[in-house]
Amino acid sequence: MTSAKPPIWLLVLITISGTLAMHMFVPALPFAAIALGASTAAMQLTTSVYILGLAGGQLLYGPLSDALGRKPILLLGLTVYTLAGVAVAFAPNVLRWCLHACFRRLAVVRVWL
Repeated sequence: MTSAKPPIWLLVLITISGTLAMHMFVPALPFAAIALGASTAAMQLTTSVYILGLAGGQLLYGPLSDALGRKPILLLGLTVYTLAGVAVAFAPNVLRWCLHACFRRLAVVRVWL
């Protein structure tokens, strides 16, 4: 039994979701610092969290994808990415923002694999 191929536009949207979010946020770092009442240095920490989340996600999702298959892990990653994105939008401070953003980065790795 063959499964239908996903449309190319869907694959493009899934692929760019992670990098697009970061590229949109970096120019807004000073405004986010003001909105969260955080220092610029604290907001720059979010870039480090981004990279650490990507690295951790590679280690987590690779073996899971091999063991359980790509589709279930992709759907799990997209769900976590969406929920973490909503949590980031409503984060009351920079610490919670970093925590939620880390989960979002862990999820976006699954989308890229």
